[in-house]
Amino acid sequence: MSGAGGAWRGDIQGLRAIAVLVVVVFHAWPGALPGGFVGVDIFFVISGFLISGILYRDIGAGRFSLADFYRRRVRRIFPALFVMLIATLATGCLLMSPQELTALARNTISSTLFVSNVDFYLTTGYFGRSAELRPLLHTWSLSVEEQFYILFPPLLWLVMRHARPLLVPLLAAGFIGSLVLSQWALGKSPTGAYFLPPFRGFELLLGAILALAPPPSPAVPRGAVAGLGLALIAASVALIHEGMGFPGLLALPPTLGAGLVLWAGRSGPSRPAGLISSRPFLFFGAISYSLYLWHWPVLSFLRIRMQPGSPGDGWIVAALALIVLLSWASYRFVEQPIAHRPLFSGNILSGGLAGMAALALVAGVVMGLRGLPARFPGAALALFAAEEDYSPLRGACHRGAGQDLPYALSCVTGAPDVAASIAVWGDSHGVEAGYETAQLLADSGRALRLLTASSCPPVLDLDFADRPRCQGDNAALLQALEQDRDIHTVILFADAVHYFPSMDQTAFSAGYGRIAQALVAEGKSLILVSQIPNIGMQAAAVAGHALAKGTDPVLIGRPRATVETELAGWRDALRELATVPGIVVYDPVARLCGADLCPVVDSNGAVLYFDPSHVSRAGARHLAQDLQGLL
Repeated sequence: MSGAGGAWRGDIQGLRAIAVLVVVVFHAWPGALPGGFVGVDIFFVISGFLISGILYRDIGAGRFSLADFYRRRVRRIFPALFVMLIATLATGCLLMSPQELTALARNTISSTLFVSNVDFYLTTGYFGRSAELRPLLHTWSLSVEEQFYILFPPLLWLVMRHARPLLVPLLAAGFIGSLVLSQWALGKSPTGAYFLPPFRGFELLLGAILALAPPPSPAVPRGAVAGLGLALIAASVALIHEGMGFPGLLALPPTLGAGLVLWAGRSGPSRPAGLISSRPFLFFGAISYSLYLWHWPVLSFLRIRMQPGSPGDGWIVAALALIVLLSWASYRFVEQPIAHRPLFSGNILSGGLAGMAALALVAGVVMGLRGLPARFPGAALALFAAEEDYSPLRGACHRGAGQDLPYALSCVTGAPDVAASIAVWGDSHGVEAGYETAQLLADSGRALRLLTASSCPPVLDLDFADRPRCQGDNAALLQALEQDRDIHTVILFADAVHYFPSMDQTAFSAGYGRIAQALVAEGKSLILVSQIPNIGMQAAAVAGHALAKGTDPVLIGRPRATVETELAGWRDALRELATVPGIVVYDPVARLCGADLCPVVDSNGAVLYFDPSHVSRAGARHLAQDLQGLL
């Protein structure tokens, strides 16, 4: 058996540097390295390689201790992590609204307990438009690792003690099984596939398998092997993007590339690997853990602070300089002093548990106090509260990722005990407007059926990478609506401009048109809601902070000219459909925007959006009044 100790340290540090730098650049300038997020997958392979090598040696030599293993993990992971978490929570107290701070406190608790991947799976998507405003989102990967290392060491010990010949077959089976599960999960819940350990385990297990593999023989062209590995990583960073289904099979190129570099270095340095072992790479490799910890909170707080605008390149460069300084200080004054302490100096395990408990308690107090609202005047708090001004039926009646909500079980709301004569069909942009329209219709004895699904607009014959069930669900919904004789009017919503950057606009418009024409052919009347403006900022937080600083929030928003330009192509497609008898196009821009500005609050001071994209109930009531008139 061969452990990981023979690997050339320069290869590992250089690979760590590549992994962290592509992640940092991706988070600073997402368009520069569209696949930079694969750096996390590279980290998983390195971790599996190093940790498994240590475990193999200790178990093989009969000196393995589960308590010692966790002492090493506490000594390695906890100090720098806890310093970052404390600093992030403290900064949140200065910069965040009560609602945002409450969410940050909850994220702090889940990060401290290493379950933040589950927390974020339940509350946000990694690529969601508000994800960049969540300062602890990056801790999901640490949680995946620690969850893996809760189960892997004792299972490995059992196999090596009692069924050693089965070790390699079992690791291979685990690798294949997790990879198959990951690819399968992309068709069920892409968010779960991204965040949860059963669908990420194959990356750590690849490293574990490599730690067992014998070093390459002298006959193996190690330079070519390492060069191929670096080429696979480079191609992944350049060609993979967030619109693709990931991880699954698409995670193989970057992880295999990392594995080839590690394996080639087992017998010593090679020419390609030598390129990533220069001083700059070794520096960033050494501070890679702290750099990963600090980069996201700094960038996230910068974006929070710069709302309603976004930071320019100058601010980003300044933030990156601060990130490197903080990371070096964390490495030099936190990581290194504790790493050099003897494993048994003090009670590391009890100290780690005490630290977890103390930090979770402090965050729990902040959460229990609802984000310390006393920091702001009452008028600002009223604006902040709009972050929770969304449909009360979102949880029960709106289909999220991987959820099944067939037509027969969809919600009917409005007048009670009345068959729905109107249907709202759309992606998440239809939720609040549909609910508020139903409230108005109830007064006239009518009911409305809600048919909404996240990131799944009413379009036929088109795949959506992050909602793989959308195409089949839409076909089924169309058939059900055609057969439902009670429904005489269908209102279609689509956040169309959200899909166009990664999707052919002509194909989208054609698929949308087929839905509209099919419904009209069945005698339905249609109202096509052209596009609710995406405000592009956390409207409630921006409005509340502005008011607290003495600025009138009515003056904050997106220029109407920018919104009009953004919507031009989609409006052209809808104008063609509007020539079909039975189809009416309704434009929310005229209702939500003034002559020059699409504001975050209306003239009465009500916040119009509860997040960067979706109208609040207050905003939806404006639309509902118009829709009721059209109905």
